[in-house]
Amino acid sequence: MIDFVKFVPSDANIEDLNRALKFETLFDERTAEIKYKVACFHQMKVKVFYPSMRIEIFGSLHKCYNSIAGIHAPNQTGPEHRKKGYNGNGFPYTRMRYTIDYICRRLGLNDQTCYISNLEIGLNIVHPYSDRKVLTNLMRHVGVAFHETQKNYFEAEHAQYIVKCYDKGRQYKLSKPTIRIELKYRKMEALNMPTFTTLNDLKNKQMLAAFCNRLTNKWLEVLMYDYTIRENELKPTDARKLPLFKNSSYWNEELNPKRLDRPKKDLTRIILNHSENIQDYFTKRIKSDWNQLQKNCVTIDRLFKGVKPWEMCNH
Repeated sequence: MIDFVKFVPSDANIEDLNRALKFETLFDERTAEIKYKVACFHQMKVKVFYPSMRIEIFGSLHKCYNSIAGIHAPNQTGPEHRKKGYNGNGFPYTRMRYTIDYICRRLGLNDQTCYISNLEIGLNIVHPYSDRKVLTNLMRHVGVAFHETQKNYFEAEHAQYIVKCYDKGRQYKLSKPTIRIELKYRKMEALNMPTFTTLNDLKNKQMLAAFCNRLTNKWLEVLMYDYTIRENELKPTDARKLPLFKNSSYWNEELNPKRLDRPKKDLTRIILNHSENIQDYFTKRIKSDWNQLQKNCVTIDRLFKGVKPWEMCNH
């Protein structure tokens, strides 16, 4: 559901943070003045900038929870691998809410005054297809080409957000094919949700449902070739188009944008009538998996009663 966040706790107490965390100080090489102090906390980083004393906290809530719970990937067998964190499993609503409360209670923060500046929304989807074939057939998103920035990691980068799709199964050596579909918002204006501003808002299920709709709609805007097209069923006129439709350069370089509509309609028609329609499969899974993760579960937290944040920080 929610993965990476960056937020500014407007009323954080520096003394509480100093008690709770071990900060490393980084100096400006030219002036020898302090640039910032940084500390790690369960896959999250806490930065205090000088001389403004502005505080930023950022990292993956998903990895944070797994760090708290001691959950690791199958291929994270040693301490060095585990330092990278793990977010290849499910991350239901109750775990996300617990993680926010955990961070705030141990660092002495108020989630209603922790203002979010960056956010990632995504899902790990287990599926019956070839990860590599699905990913390499992602062509473009709203005029922006998909690029493989790392092995099995594809993204379409817009000015204020990025559409990312990558192979979680290979990354963590999971037992089943798993693709993560994700939106990374670098500018909160792109979300166009004025009422969404703080960590506390992430606990609002109506807001989370809106995020699900946003993820679904952005995925539906992706132009992708479906490798399950049954070519033997096609008429010769359609069969002759497939070499072009499979080619990313055709969609992103050779084709005049003003003439994009007709080829897209032809590809969509072929996919609907002569394939397993992989994109539709993932669309349905986004909705069903998100709804499942958002269901209520019973959680009991007795850890914090009568305990100051810094006293429990290392537990």
